[in-house]
Amino acid sequence: MIKIKIFKKIKDKFEIFIITLAGKIKRQTVTQSLVSLKRKSLLSPDSAGLYTDKIRISAMELCAHEIISNKIPGNVAEFGVYKGKFAAKINEAFSDRDLYLFDSFNGFDPEQKKFDKNRGLLGNLGQDFFGVTIEEVMTKMKYPQNCIIKKGFFAQTTKGLEEDFSFVSIDADLYEAIKEGLEYFYPRLSKRGYIFVHDYNNENWAGVKKAIYEFCEQNSISFTPLPDAHGTAVITK
Repeated sequence: MIKIKIFKKIKDKFEIFIITLAGKIKRQTVTQSLVSLKRKSLLSPDSAGLYTDKIRISAMELCAHEIISNKIPGNVAEFGVYKGKFAAKINEAFSDRDLYLFDSFNGFDPEQKKFDKNRGLLGNLGQDFFGVTIEEVMTKMKYPQNCIIKKGFFAQTTKGLEEDFSFVSIDADLYEAIKEGLEYFYPRLSKRGYIFVHDYNNENWAGVKKAIYEFCEQNSISFTPLPDAHGTAVITK
């Protein structure tokens, strides 16, 4: 019995070692990919504490390289900015392009949240993303002169706005918001552009996956899921 317990402890420690080693190799592989493209990774030690979702950041960087090196036209955007952590990475990666920042900066649309709650699409987070100012977001931007703030609920802020986009991040959490974002941005996405939709595998925001499935099915579009924190669906054109 004692030998079995000792063996189990050794086995558990070995498995933890293998998982840790695999994670380290994956990080090194991503960094090497960026180095081979002659791009400095945004996962530098000085910014490591700012945002820890390394897979999503690294994937965005590689997409940025493809867009810039192939001269894909279009500005960039994020719908669902909150504190601006991922937006800051987009701003840095696309230093020569306007970055549209869409957010109410005052929480969710109550009707959209009610819609998800009534259909069992919300977890027990109780988070509405209040308490963030535009000024707080802008302090994170390396190129603030490139940022265009679109404050308000999404449908109101896009009226009369006709732009082409090469890269878009949608992190809006609710079913109708995700659907609105895809319906607006996909027709305006440049060929060979990218849309990242966050929380694809987050059970607390089940409306995200539902909206992606429906939109892609209706428009005969495929997408690629990323294994980042809470999951991201990548849509291209």
